[in-house]
Amino acid sequence: MEQYKKMMSEISPSKDLIEDTKNKMKGGDFKMSKKSIIILAAALVLIIAAGAIIIPNITENSEVPYDGPLVFQDGAGAGAMQKLFFDPATTHEEMWTEAQVFSYLGSDFRPSFVPAGLSISPQSEYFIILTNDGTMAYGVFGAYYFEDGNEEMDAKRLSIAVSKDALPITCTIYPTDKSAEINGVSVKAGSVTNEFGTKLYADFIYNGIGYTVTGDNLSEKDFSDVVLSIIK
Repeated sequence: MEQYKKMMSEISPSKDLIEDTKNKMKGGDFKMSKKSIIILAAALVLIIAAGAIIIPNITENSEVPYDGPLVFQDGAGAGAMQKLFFDPATTHEEMWTEAQVFSYLGSDFRPSFVPAGLSISPQSEYFIILTNDGTMAYGVFGAYYFEDGNEEMDAKRLSIAVSKDALPITCTIYPTDKSAEINGVSVKAGSVTNEFGTKLYADFIYNGIGYTVTGDNLSEKDFSDVVLSIIK
């Protein structure tokens, strides 16, 4: 309210303009000058702006606090970077189809719930690295969802990275010391905040598949619902 009073006190036409307006009204010859119109229009804009500023300050936050099963640890910084190297003399690359990936993992790893406004990025091939004797050296597969029509850095995003029997090897690892049990599965979750918003992440192994789920600028409830849709 003090902010409103301060802004209203600044909306003050000149004394000469006020006196001139009074005289014209008494004589029945009231006509608004261009200067009057400009000042009155400016006053109206300031009043509207004051209302726009005041409303968020006096309105209670309507967002319901998260009270779900995940326990998010504040990472308080970026995750550590991992360097990946595979000897080209002993390994080779291949591209797998979606059917090959699902057959290798034993199931479709994608979540059944996706937050509103996000769409999956189509992917027809998956990159892998095998040793020359046919053993999997690098088999990390992903599903990536992006906010419709928003390509900014602070847009909403969701990514699911998986590998067989172990947590996926990714370029970035985040601190996750706290854990919660969901349907008998231990899930470590946390958050990192930077200039582009908040990143939520969760690591767990379910049905022989290791998951790293990350969500940018998603609510904790939506992120939790994604994880719950995987751990059925």
